[in-house]
Amino acid sequence: MDKCYLVSYNGLSNAGGVERVCYYVSKIVKQKGYAVKVVDKDTIENYWLGKLVAFFFGKVPLLASCLLSGIYVIQKKKRGAIVITNGFNCPLACADMLFIHGTMKGHNTAIGVKKTFRSNLPIVYEKWAVNNAKNIIAVSHLAVQETKKFYQYQKDNFLVVNNMVDEHVYFPIAKAKDDVLKIVFCGRVEIRKGMDKLLELAHYIDMNSAKAKLIIATNNDMNIGELEKCDCVNIHVGLQQHQLNAFYNQGDVMYFPSMYEGFEMVTLEALSAGVPVLGNHVGAVLELYDRKELGVDIIKSPNNPADVLVQLEQQAEKYLTFKAKQELHNFYAEHYGIDAYIHKLDEVFTKITK
Repeated sequence: MDKCYLVSYNGLSNAGGVERVCYYVSKIVKQKGYAVKVVDKDTIENYWLGKLVAFFFGKVPLLASCLLSGIYVIQKKKRGAIVITNGFNCPLACADMLFIHGTMKGHNTAIGVKKTFRSNLPIVYEKWAVNNAKNIIAVSHLAVQETKKFYQYQKDNFLVVNNMVDEHVYFPIAKAKDDVLKIVFCGRVEIRKGMDKLLELAHYIDMNSAKAKLIIATNNDMNIGELEKCDCVNIHVGLQQHQLNAFYNQGDVMYFPSMYEGFEMVTLEALSAGVPVLGNHVGAVLELYDRKELGVDIIKSPNNPADVLVQLEQQAEKYLTFKAKQELHNFYAEHYGIDAYIHKLDEVFTKITK
């Protein structure tokens, strides 16, 4: 049986979009008859070179792990094996399929990361990975444009496969309506995700006694201190995947003022749960809005919280009824659900390996 080396630093967990993509990729590859070896941080920490690095540095740093994963794959790979990698996490290997979930250069440019040797290394790694790859699978058309622009990449070996949502996990739940606008946000409370805009909106709601609440789900308690002081804010830290549908269903609308995304799954999850989205012109929000898909609108005055609140109210009004929410769910289940995604990936894999 031929082998597939699937490089994912965090393995196949539900930690984020990269890991969930790798989970479904591994399923398809197994169905095609390959034995899948997931090369994650544990693999590298137990690799003899990883142990050597840990001996001198006390651990295997992420950027060192990226280089070691390439050496590991090159050393282990036999004839007939295939290699699937993500972004900058395995720059030395020649990947049969490289998934681009957005670019590090695009990310750093969007949020104004200061140029240092350390911040530039992932960009260098990603450029190596792109130029070593036989085929590139991008999660969005913007990821393709960024790769060509930032890494001077001229080949046309790109295929675009948008991320997915598990429609069996995220669906509308019937609930009673009151006169308080429930605004949800799901993601890390950090600069890239627009934490300053969340705080501006929360302060405006409190100062104006507006009938609105901001409900936040985040995977850690970093940067939540100022938001916790706001009366209108309710924060959930560390919700598990099986708890997220109930979280989304608390909301009438999702606010997503992120500064940079690849093709974020939280937008698809909210929409599948029947919750419309108002966000910045980035990632999935950008592509869905430009395609005139259901339930998505763009923040028109991001620096004016009063206008943002009005727009959130207007967006919520469009999908107040359970029927409207169910229509939203059905649309995203059909076009971005698991079955549709697996079919697209299967087509890609067949095309690449034939």
